[in-house]
Amino acid sequence: MNTKKVALFSALLAFAFSFFSCTQKEKGNIANPIKFKTYTLQKDFKGDSILPSIFISLKMEYPTDYPNKSILERIQLSVVQSVLGEKATNSPESEMEKMVENIITEHKTRITELQNNPQLEDGDCLSNSYQETTQSVVFNQDGIISILTADSSHYGGSHGIKFLYYNNFDLQTGNDLKYNDLFIEDSEDMLSSFIIQKLMADNHLEEDRQLEEIGFLDLGEIKPVNNFCIDKDGITFVYNPSEIACLTLGAIKVFLPYDELTLLLKEESPITKIVD
Repeated sequence: MNTKKVALFSALLAFAFSFFSCTQKEKGNIANPIKFKTYTLQKDFKGDSILPSIFISLKMEYPTDYPNKSILERIQLSVVQSVLGEKATNSPESEMEKMVENIITEHKTRITELQNNPQLEDGDCLSNSYQETTQSVVFNQDGIISILTADSSHYGGSHGIKFLYYNNFDLQTGNDLKYNDLFIEDSEDMLSSFIIQKLMADNHLEEDRQLEEIGFLDLGEIKPVNNFCIDKDGITFVYNPSEIACLTLGAIKVFLPYDELTLLLKEESPITKIVD
């Protein structure tokens, strides 16, 4: 083979390798063919000299288009109920209006009960209030959608409180994925150990008992939960205030990369494309 042919062959080989590498990378980074519409509703209930005001804000990321209509409807209903409760129907605008009115009614009832409480001290839990629920799509590729619903509220006291809830949908089935859909049987103990080690590393601690010293509760209760976020790099378990630590520490997030979870993930789990 002459020099020109060798050069040409090498160039073609390099191009083929480059193309193959790009194709392999794209395989695990494919956007989902689903569209969303953002619904928002805000209402500022002014109150009066007796009844404190309350500000309500709702934001929903509602899926509107997907090739498989039955799967789309399943996900739509789950999204609505994540924001508005299990009794909500698949009608975003009317259900949001209903939710706001319910919050105002509950606000009035709560204040009335407090005012009738003989042990109530001046100004106790009667300050202006807010309730905010915000939904956002945090991951949307390779057949998986991860949606965060954040609930923030304040009904008196020095500061409000925030809870985080994640839904992870498999676009092949419409199912809201749970821990058992991703991890092999008998993986809980090892995952619990990984989570505790990660908490120690995040807080720059050398011994697990030091976690309790900084506000974590019974370490034996720190286990993997169904509240988690899936993304291209790994899985983040989320523990809401008071679940595994004192209220003042807020929500606790524990990120575990896929390369640490390889032996614990099911071979045919819905996140195979992402992990590979």
